[in-house]
Amino acid sequence: MKVAALIVKHRRAIMGVTALLVIAGVWGVMNGRINYDLLSYLPEDLESVQGFGVLNDDFGLANTVQLLVRGESDATVATLTERLRAIEGVKQVH
Repeated sequence: MKVAALIVKHRRAIMGVTALLVIAGVWGVMNGRINYDLLSYLPEDLESVQGFGVLNDDFGLANTVQLLVRGESDATVATLTERLRAIEGVKQVH
């Protein structure tokens, strides 16, 4: 009961703080950047980071993805293949 009375008594201050938090949250969502490069968080001398560099520099395979599709019809796999080819940045689909 005391908490409810406190909230009612200070409702304008609570609403003001809430409004400021909402504004800060919206600003954060609009200006926040996501770093999808997980290797940037790892030390350079780590073997997996060095291996990634070899795959990328020597073979151009650092960003290779393999996808296994089980139990789908040939038509579904063909549709999936075409959708993958349509993605920007995808160089090759087998």
